Amino acid sequence: MNRISITTCALCMSLAASAQVNYTIKGSATGMDGQTVYLNDAESGEAAAMDSVIISNNTFTFKGTQPKACFATVSAGRARTTLILEDGTINVSLDKSSGKATGTPSNDILEACNEKINAFNNEYKALRKQASELKEEDKDKMLELEKSWEDVSNRQTAVVKECINQNLNNIVGAQLLRRFESSLSSEEVTKILAAASPVMKENGYTQAVIKHQTAMKRAEVGQKYTDVKLKDVNGKEVALSDYIGKGKYVLIDFWASWCGPCRGEMPHVKAAYEKFASKGFEVVGISLDSKKEAWLKGIKDLGITWPQMSDLKGWKCEGAAVYGIRAIPATLLVDPNGMIIGKSLRGEEIEKKLSEVLK
Repeated sequence: MNRISITTCALCMSLAASAQVNYTIKGSATGMDGQTVYLNDAESGEAAAMDSVIISNNTFTFKGTQPKACFATVSAGRARTTLILEDGTINVSLDKSSGKATGTPSNDILEACNEKINAFNNEYKALRKQASELKEEDKDKMLELEKSWEDVSNRQTAVVKECINQNLNNIVGAQLLRRFESSLSSEEVTKILAAASPVMKENGYTQAVIKHQTAMKRAEVGQKYTDVKLKDVNGKEVALSDYIGKGKYVLIDFWASWCGPCRGEMPHVKAAYEKFASKGFEVVGISLDSKKEAWLKGIKDLGITWPQMSDLKGWKCEGAAVYGIRAIPATLLVDPNGMIIGKSLRGEEIEKKLSEVLK
């Protein structure tokens, strides 16, 4: 395809994304007759159902209209694929664990990008197999595998960035940015957002990235803490401001009873609390649990005696979302003036930092 054709294609896609679209999904799902296949909204984060049909004679069909091009998922059992609802007929094929969508300009581009990105999967699989066969004493070999893994990851990330930058004028770039945001630095994400077209920026995936990037900035060292209101173990509403700004250094500890690394880290938090509590140190736990019984049991089993907060929404915890937390354990250390002076403190780093500020 020559340069003029590429530019024309991108322009057509941008115009299509801003106008009403009429789509038809022609699907095949061999060996899945009688199962229900669902068409769900993919951008809102709520997996809202848009339509559903029964697979018959290994086929299914969806037809509909949307105000503009948008992302959706088609799923049946464990089979699932993400596609773009746009003008035209979209061909979807599902097997027992995966799927693909082609047939319209944006979906063809997305599928081509996926093929390039997924081309590294066999390398990852081989490295995982080698790692599983190592013995505990094979530390040098493990270091070699870790370097190899990093090399594969860097090469894959380079492909991801190339695909995103080639699709800044359409919503394909939005989906890839959302999927691989964690593989990119904040500086790289900022640069991509600055270059993105209005069509890409207005997409729900891009809006989610912008929201997350804003939240992560609230957790940067040097920022004043942002207050959060949740419930304590007795169901009473409490806030971070009940503990922060009261003359103490406060460690905000994001954890969950189901999180193995969190449980492994807890003895370090406990040791720091016992050593520095009398010197002006407090810990406030924000739990990403979803079941109160498990949360309370975790507190008891781990011997946690400091204040706890949770909305019992699991990964949708509003307290974690405020600070852009997507992995736990995670910590923020706040000084008596409410300024964040440390983050991601783990193990002995907690006591080391407290020794510096609580002399």
